[in-house]
Amino acid sequence: MNLSLLALISLALVSWGEAATSVLASYEFSEGLGPTSVAPGISATSVSVTGATLIFPTLYEGNPSPAVAARYWLGGRDDGRYYSFAVTNTLSIAVLVNGIQMDLRNESPGTGPTGFAVMSSADNFQLDLATGSLDWTTRAWVNVDTDMSTLLQPGQALEFRVTGWGANSVPPQGGHLIMDNIVVTTVPEPSSGVILGLGAAAVCLARRTRR
Repeated sequence: MNLSLLALISLALVSWGEAATSVLASYEFSEGLGPTSVAPGISATSVSVTGATLIFPTLYEGNPSPAVAARYWLGGRDDGRYYSFAVTNTLSIAVLVNGIQMDLRNESPGTGPTGFAVMSSADNFQLDLATGSLDWTTRAWVNVDTDMSTLLQPGQALEFRVTGWGANSVPPQGGHLIMDNIVVTTVPEPSSGVILGLGAAAVCLARRTRR
């Protein structure tokens, strides 16, 4: 019975966490390269580019907000070329980062990048949080929605990098990788009241089961 109670409480906590997901930082690029919104106790950097050429503001449409664009994603994958942005926990308690979302697509001139990957400093950019392909013929938006579980301690920063590859050399810098609607999410810790309430509910259910 104890195992059943624990399973019930765990399930309830997971369900609560999924319902309570909130935004740590978002970027819509309507007012520049900085974050559009940040949660209390969180700071976020502006989006920057390393190893590629930033084009902002860009004439290309976002989804549907303005977007950020950069080019020079020629050849195969090169993790020395990337977009970068970071969130920092300025609270006195740890914060769980449980996901990141964004929209990506490619654009002319020439053929834009056909592959992309998203990485983070949680593992020193060793593994991809997400990877995929971009369709040059349709130039359709690809929604990236990835799960993670990174606990940010007080004062700790988490950097994200987005890289692209596969653009051709017409013109010499190749086509653009366009990014929009970045959202970094968290699942807040349940309060002690919520935990006690779930425990009481589990005990009541157990008593009814015994009858």
